[in-house]
Amino acid sequence: MQLLKHKSLFLKITPGYFRIILITAMMIAESGMSLLPPFLAGLLAESLFKTDQQFSYRLIILLWMALLLFQFFISFFTGYLTGKTGKEMLIRLKVYLFNHIQTLPLHYFHESKHGKTLSLIAYDAPVLSNFINTTLISVAPLAITFSGALVCMFLIDPVVASLSCLLIPFFILTTKIMRRKLRPIASSMLKEQAELMALAEENLSSIPIVKSYTREDTIASSFHDSSNRLLDYSISFIKINSIITPLIKLLATSIILVILWVTAEKISTGILTGPELVKLMMYGMLLSQPVSRMASIYGQYQQALSAASRIEKVLEIDKESLYLGDNAPDFKGNITFSNIQFGYPKTPLILKGIDLTIKAGETVAILGENGAGKSTLASLLLRFYTPKNGEILIDQVPITSYSIHSLRKKIGLVQQQIILQNCSVKENILFGKEDADDEEIMEAAKAAHAYPFIMQLPDGFETIIGDRGVKLSGGQQQRLSLARALLKNPPILILDEATAMFDPAGEIDFIENCKDLFKKATVILITHRPASLKLAERKFLLEKGKLTEIK
Repeated sequence: MQLLKHKSLFLKITPGYFRIILITAMMIAESGMSLLPPFLAGLLAESLFKTDQQFSYRLIILLWMALLLFQFFISFFTGYLTGKTGKEMLIRLKVYLFNHIQTLPLHYFHESKHGKTLSLIAYDAPVLSNFINTTLISVAPLAITFSGALVCMFLIDPVVASLSCLLIPFFILTTKIMRRKLRPIASSMLKEQAELMALAEENLSSIPIVKSYTREDTIASSFHDSSNRLLDYSISFIKINSIITPLIKLLATSIILVILWVTAEKISTGILTGPELVKLMMYGMLLSQPVSRMASIYGQYQQALSAASRIEKVLEIDKESLYLGDNAPDFKGNITFSNIQFGYPKTPLILKGIDLTIKAGETVAILGENGAGKSTLASLLLRFYTPKNGEILIDQVPITSYSIHSLRKKIGLVQQQIILQNCSVKENILFGKEDADDEEIMEAAKAAHAYPFIMQLPDGFETIIGDRGVKLSGGQQQRLSLARALLKNPPILILDEATAMFDPAGEIDFIENCKDLFKKATVILITHRPASLKLAERKFLLEKGKLTEIK
């Protein structure tokens, strides 16, 4: 079974062997009890038509009612436990998948659409979890029902039972034929679902651009086309899957007619009694149920297989080793880039031997055209990427000696593209240090000169700022981002076009206010703005992969 290739994934999300064994045992008990009604029906027929039976029909009916009551309780507890386990497994899978995705290297997110990643959690995870919990676990009870009914038929009449076995090769042949058609369609369905999610996420996240360029109709048309493709795949899947179940059911039900055909003469000659015929008929009907159910399981299996494959591909990506202990000491802030060479995958080198030494407490500005690699230097320092050659040292120790988690805790980053959460001002600042108290938050806001505008907001620090901080101006967003970075009290601070959203007067004010602040840290200032260069003690130009100092 191909799905067993993903058994490591199953072990991570299952709630424990005891729970699985208990559910399976209850399902098996329920299946075992389903074999009793045909036997009771035979006894009832004997008691009604024969006067010398030791069991009265009233006693048999009472036993049958007791059996039904017991089946009810077993079915209830099985359904409850199965449903509870399914939800727990789904949450475990989503949490495990989300945690893994968060630890993937940055290049994964640059190369993958966010919507496709979200679809793994929103669609693939439920498909896989539902199959494991409600479908896969029911295979054993169905097999027991089928085997039990067939054995009982053999005990009554081996010839009729042998004819019933003709169903098995037909079922195997049918599923093999349908498998070739279902597998690619199931895979295409999930891929198209991911594309649809990616399209929705991408356009909703850039809705101001969509509206400003009046592209609503174009985007709506693309969404409509993608939805229709998904619909076509879904209909094809349903069509093929809908053929399997009634086809198998037709054959399975035909068993009953075969029983009547074969046994008619036996009854007339007295070889087979009426009660035995009742038992054969009911066991034949019981035999058809697991066969029909197994036919529908096959379509679900193909969907689960595709979902498991997509999830496993992401889980197989090596994650960053974030948590290897907080082994980075308090940095003094000396930084050394030694012969750094770097290029993004499938692109030429953009850094061709960078050598730069920054003293602790120094403010250094790096200039250069867009795409020259200025922000890439900052990314390498944060270990978002790894140089192809050379090494980076902090206080004469290679940064690879520190865990990524402890390294990043000691570096503050303020980017041109501000990313804020849709929560309160206070919660956004706390992103820099989650255990900070109110006094620390206020001091960080004051240091970033964000305190005055925060106090003018409707609810001050408790004001909700909207998705990506949309309720704030660009300058306010950057001051809030700076406050978030300063709350860490980092010995190293990277300002990547941090004044890009400021007007000239605001930039000058920012520079004047930050002079004293920057004396407390080693600052790498990435900027195009001439006014911001006044903050720097040394200036460098990054051009054609080389770094030269500007005198």
